[in-house]
Amino acid sequence: MYKLTSLLFLLILFISCNSGGSNINPDSRSIQEGQNAYFSMDHKVAYSVFNNVYKDSAQTLEDRSLAGSYLAKMDWLFYRKNARAHKILDSLEFFGHNLARIHLLRSRILADELRPDEAIASAELAIEQNTSDTEKYHALLAYCSHVFTKGKEQVLAGKAQSSADSLELQKAYTLIQELAGDNSGDVAVAKLYLGYALLFKHGPEAFEAWMSYYRLTDINQVHSSLLESADTFKTSLDRYTEGQIDDSDADVIIIGLAESGFYELAVLVKHIQYGDQPHSDPFIKEIVFYHEFLQELEAVTQDFYLETIAGGESKNDYKKAVAKAAEVLWEKLSWTGDPITFSEEIFRREIRKRFKAVLKFIKANGYYGLHMGHVILDDRKMITQYKESAEFRYVAIDHMVSNGYSGWFWDGEAQTGGWADDDESFLQVRSAYTAGPIRSWQAVTDSIEIAKTKKNIGELAIADDSIAATDPYAYLPGLSERINFNEKKALLDSLTNMDLDSSALRLKFINTLERLVVESSIYAHEGRHAIDKKNDYASGSEELEYRAKLSEIYFAENPMLAFNAILSRNIGDGTSHGNANLRVVEGLVEWIESNKATIADFDTARPALPQIDKLSDKQIKSAIRQIDPMAK
Repeated sequence: MYKLTSLLFLLILFISCNSGGSNINPDSRSIQEGQNAYFSMDHKVAYSVFNNVYKDSAQTLEDRSLAGSYLAKMDWLFYRKNARAHKILDSLEFFGHNLARIHLLRSRILADELRPDEAIASAELAIEQNTSDTEKYHALLAYCSHVFTKGKEQVLAGKAQSSADSLELQKAYTLIQELAGDNSGDVAVAKLYLGYALLFKHGPEAFEAWMSYYRLTDINQVHSSLLESADTFKTSLDRYTEGQIDDSDADVIIIGLAESGFYELAVLVKHIQYGDQPHSDPFIKEIVFYHEFLQELEAVTQDFYLETIAGGESKNDYKKAVAKAAEVLWEKLSWTGDPITFSEEIFRREIRKRFKAVLKFIKANGYYGLHMGHVILDDRKMITQYKESAEFRYVAIDHMVSNGYSGWFWDGEAQTGGWADDDESFLQVRSAYTAGPIRSWQAVTDSIEIAKTKKNIGELAIADDSIAATDPYAYLPGLSERINFNEKKALLDSLTNMDLDSSALRLKFINTLERLVVESSIYAHEGRHAIDKKNDYASGSEELEYRAKLSEIYFAENPMLAFNAILSRNIGDGTSHGNANLRVVEGLVEWIESNKATIADFDTARPALPQIDKLSDKQIKSAIRQIDPMAK
């Protein structure tokens, strides 16, 4: 059960693409076709299509610039042809279109090349040349991130900072404080704010940022599976100031950061307080060793993904490299009794117990990869649907080391949202659900972005009817983007009437949208799986997914938004998710054809599917209930 959160469309998508190709002509000159190949993970075809768009003078500057950005990113991220990537970015600067995006991408490449000062300078150019609030936000975040990384590395290396470096760090700290104040509920900002507050020994701010990262407003909301003693953690952070703090408080902070998944920051505080000397506490020693293991794991995993792109991947060699790194960590662990003999299975159990780590090798979307994160919530959920009930274990993981090959490939535009584990629990990847609402907020509040979206919707809508005339159940990009924008805008309008100040409105929107998505795509979807399996109502992955998707829509507070997760590129692609999506769309189209007279403003001269957003919530639920076997 692989759920993919597409940050491109700002909602949950179910993309289970085959590895066999995208069926796109590599000679195509359409940005949409290039993106279709990209999200099908057919990098060769995607590169060819983007290259054709980029070089085609008949294309709009927007499309040529976007295509060129994809080319530069792929040259750097996939092929390690950095010189070619920089050359493309140089030409895009000459185009003079969307310069902030170009400078941001260049800053990432420069940072990866270990050229921090140039990366910072490129991010500063992005700040200067932004054309919208959203671009400015991303530019400021990139600048603060690069400056923090530089400062952190200086601390870890024991290097003294120059006066210029200190001023730069203080400037970035001030900026991230402002961003945190303006962007409540933004986990990316909160994590960076936490890092700066720890670096500057501003403990009370660090706790505020820690709470903001988990979107908590009261310390009593801290679940015991996240942090065993939040009060103790807060008390020690309150005493973590620019003056000397007691070692016992520092130890509480280090352990609390690690316990809640911030291993990198735990090691940073350890170096600030104790330097590079080994700590006397066995567990704090292990935190340092474990962080070193995570760094090695990230390196060998990226090498494996690069080999996968090149077509020469060796799953066995990769697993051996991971096992070797695991054995190195194993030898450094402390034991109360005799050491346990190493095995890969025992190692996975042990790091789950000691470090809350979940380590799984999974073949997802046709590709083998590592899915590894850290548990931040372990709870149980009771779900009732159509008078049937079942319980399932709900585990949320965060601080991902890797979210599979597809997560790396899509570079934040999409990622795996979770999976059903061997013990019948469902694991949710938190990061797949937290970024989307932030981008949705920007999409419906930034006037420049709103204008771009409306223009794009209008252009795509023209093609939707012709697509549907050929295939009445096809994925319709215009319809999908229209539903996505209209439903998010409607949510914002409903909250605007609550007389909230701007900060409270923003946080309310983000939390509400994330709740809606989690309740439909996890609670309703996975709950249906639990009910069907408990009662032996269905067998086979396609049938199980079909029934779960029906529940996902029917039991959603916003059924149209939930349906839009079904209306994805993988409709009818031969996978269990794709075929299940097709069956849902077929059922809804059939219901529309039989109930045209009841649908407001329905145009009988047009195909049915492009008009599905004319259905009321009551109508779409009625249609779903009629085709759901359990509802009958």
